[in-house]
Amino acid sequence: NDLCDLEMDKLNPEKLENPLPSGEISVREAMTVIYVSGVAGLVLSLLAGIMPFILTVTYMVLFLSYSNPTIRLKKRFLIKEGTLTVGLFLAIIIGSVAVGSLTPTVAFLGLFVSIVPFVGSPAFSDRQDMKEDKKFGVITLANVLVWKRQLEMLIAFVIVFMMLTPLTYVNLGLNAIFPIISVFLSLLFLRFLFPVIVKYEYEGWRKAFKSGMIYWFGIQIAFILGSLPIFL
Repeated sequence: NDLCDLEMDKLNPEKLENPLPSGEISVREAMTVIYVSGVAGLVLSLLAGIMPFILTVTYMVLFLSYSNPTIRLKKRFLIKEGTLTVGLFLAIIIGSVAVGSLTPTVAFLGLFVSIVPFVGSPAFSDRQDMKEDKKFGVITLANVLVWKRQLEMLIAFVIVFMMLTPLTYVNLGLNAIFPIISVFLSLLFLRFLFPVIVKYEYEGWRKAFKSGMIYWFGIQIAFILGSLPIFL
């Protein structure tokens, strides 16, 4: 994807210093990494079993279609976001199938990990690429929705997730650590989202972005701690 977006990234001040746009890594070196890691990934998935291998091949085909200049799913409205959502969910499923533990709890985690980027990318990651996306014909929610709608979509998800976790954690086989951390991180994230909902402001956006990263990774850590055999 970075190779296919190389010309776009050269126009983006946020990505200009990345290894490929800056020339620190050549296209040939990048292709070598792609081939080696791709083959290694397929071999390792095959060693884990037929089903992990099939799912891994599906994942690779999906994201090759996302980036390939001919198919370029990235340019198709909503399919771009949908591809990322399906891909992230598929990654969780691949891991769970590989270790033989596909449970409702894992599926719930997969939904969280995949939906957060869908509702959050318009206001955060895609917002950094708006000018380049327009120039190269990539239509994203960031370019279609006004700033307030982008934030409202994200805030609505965080509130729903925060309300669901205390009601569902027992049914998912998790201990009370999970909802405690989840509610705390949700409130923390909302604390930085509400001040910038009316009008985009860079410093406020940066703080919200950083808190969003803490939220995304923190909830995943909460899943791990919540799955420990601690009776709370």
